[in-house]
Amino acid sequence: MSLWGILSGSQGEYRHFEGTAISADNTVSAPIINQKAYGVSVQRGIPSPDMPIPIQSLGEGGGLDVLVAGKNLFDKKHVSILNAYIDSNLRVIGIDAFRMIYIPCEPNTTYTLSKPGNLSVGESSAIPQIGAYVTQRVTAPAPNEYIRKSATITTTGTARYLCAFVYNTNLESMGLAYHLDRLQIEKGSEMTAYQPCVGQTTYQIGLAERDPIRGIAGWISDQIDWQAGRIMRNVGRTAFTGSEMVEQTKDASLCAVYKYYFSAVTGDFVDHSARYLCNWFPMGIKNDVMNGVSEGIVADGVTQAGIGMNAIYVSILKSRLIEVSTTGFRQFLTEKAAEGSPLTIYYKRSGKQEQIHLPSMVSVNGQTNISVPAAIGTSRMEADIKVL
Repeated sequence: MSLWGILSGSQGEYRHFEGTAISADNTVSAPIINQKAYGVSVQRGIPSPDMPIPIQSLGEGGGLDVLVAGKNLFDKKHVSILNAYIDSNLRVIGIDAFRMIYIPCEPNTTYTLSKPGNLSVGESSAIPQIGAYVTQRVTAPAPNEYIRKSATITTTGTARYLCAFVYNTNLESMGLAYHLDRLQIEKGSEMTAYQPCVGQTTYQIGLAERDPIRGIAGWISDQIDWQAGRIMRNVGRTAFTGSEMVEQTKDASLCAVYKYYFSAVTGDFVDHSARYLCNWFPMGIKNDVMNGVSEGIVADGVTQAGIGMNAIYVSILKSRLIEVSTTGFRQFLTEKAAEGSPLTIYYKRSGKQEQIHLPSMVSVNGQTNISVPAAIGTSRMEADIKVL
């Protein structure tokens, strides 16, 4: 989870950490330096022109949050409580003698909750209410009001809240405050020594023109660089409207193939040897696409008027077109754009710097956790944090 690169420093030293979520032990309160975050774009399923699958990226909607928190994520000053518990049918049952707390959580994340006494935990995709159902429930071993026990849960992709049954007035003599003071919620699958919650700070990043931070897994991604105060835009996005200049290159028995001179129009670079994302097609087999054997999309290097360029080749079923011609293909693009699902490509671009104001982040005493919560998945990060 971490890479150690020890730097000079007094009252501690800076060490380098990286991962999809950063967790550093024995930290002190000090500026976090050399931090970076990398974009990610996600597409779930196999797309087709009949059923395009949107591509979602980090920061959709115009911004993203970076959370810096201590080990214990349970802040009793900001907690919601219900007189309820979670039954064996995963239903939230209202009972005056019981107490259930709920707090926001991240999807696809492992949490361990620990405290003395009664403890069970579930997850919910919405604010829990009496009579509603949770997705799962994990119960700690036999309760003892004076010995800490733990329950570990891994949230699903739709999780938004952790719901924990923490107190039974009929069985536990110590008051609710006693139990809340001893509740710890931490990331990971292990129960560790209790530490009081030091709260969390949310650092908000506004994105120009609501442009998200993109990435094509395992290949190329946009990069947020705090030290330089910039975003490196390495992943481009183009949506076709039907006005593009295209050229038909193949009229095979099944498909027609059309070529679009990408770099000539956009001034960007398309690496034809590597990956891309498309809302209409999965990554195609080059020869099959360029020869019209199957539907798909690929990029390839071409030469026009003695100049090396890059082109996008789209192979599409002829049965989808009103006529097999550039006019017919452009009309199909126009109709799909009007329906709200234009042919969209995410690709490697030549790179563009965007200056941006990035707030300075500070670590906390004890343990520092850094994360970028997002419904689509996690962003890879790196940072130097001062530790004892």
